[in-house]
Amino acid sequence: MTSSLTGLAQPFLVRHAIDHALPHQDVTLLAWLVAGMVAVAVVGAAIGVTQTWLSTSVGQQVMHRLRTDLFAHLQRQSIDFFTRTRGGEVQSRLTHDISGMQSVVTSTATSIAANVTVVLGTAAAMVTLSWRLALLSLVVLPPAIWLTRQVATLRHRITAERQRRLADLHVQVEEGLSVSGVLLSKTLGASPP
Repeated sequence: MTSSLTGLAQPFLVRHAIDHALPHQDVTLLAWLVAGMVAVAVVGAAIGVTQTWLSTSVGQQVMHRLRTDLFAHLQRQSIDFFTRTRGGEVQSRLTHDISGMQSVVTSTATSIAANVTVVLGTAAAMVTLSWRLALLSLVVLPPAIWLTRQVATLRHRITAERQRRLADLHVQVEEGLSVSGVLLSKTLGASPP
């Protein structure tokens, strides 16, 4: 959020340069404004590096805990659970679902916070700079929201289908490469010697 708010200082600096420094040919003010723009960029980059380090560190700790808890949970399941559930499906959940969670923890959460801050800060800055242009630009908001929801729904369906297919693939690999699967294939002559 701090990184997003820092970036919102740029339009105000540019406005001050265009409205005051350039028309009055105030070189000193212009130099200070340019220095401010450079400072905002440097501070934003430093905050971005810190944000990446923090989100990755916290994300890895959360993922370690999630993997450990999930494995412990699977160890407590009854034999009936393992006879009803395909082994490849369990492996797929352990590897792919947790990897999907990792991206949520490490990048999506910070992106949501940053995007909400940018949207609110940008809206406030637009109204402050020119409320007429702000209203005009908000006309495109409802179609953009509708399109985003359509894409999210499609992506959800594709991801669910991908997870099902990965589970099927894990089942085939596990059954095909297990000792009993290889013996059965060789016995039936379905694989080369």
